[in-house]
Amino acid sequence: MNHVWQDFRYALRALAKNKGFTFVALLTLALGVGATSAVFGVVNAVLLKPLPFAQPERLIKLEERHSDWPSHGFAYANFADIANSTRTLKQLSAYRSWLFTLSGDAEPENIDGYPRFL
Repeated sequence: MNHVWQDFRYALRALAKNKGFTFVALLTLALGVGATSAVFGVVNAVLLKPLPFAQPERLIKLEERHSDWPSHGFAYANFADIANSTRTLKQLSAYRSWLFTLSGDAEPENIDGYPRFL
């Protein structure tokens, strides 16, 4: 057990002697831990956490189908009709995809957005 403390003291002396290397090593460790924590936070929030619903397996997506459009969202009037007449669905919500353009000093960029309406 004594040799462990000797090795530890030797390592501290070597790090104190090379301050530049010690700074770079600590900075690299800090950035690595920070980046790992950030990535885990995103993965946890997006992939690992369950949906905030009591029974997520019962969620459904409704959409209208037309012969000339393979998949189409609801017109608001149709959504309102379903919301007012349904006795089967417990709760309804609607959203619409919009294409936003971000511009500033750089080249304009198109971004998909999904504002929630109801």
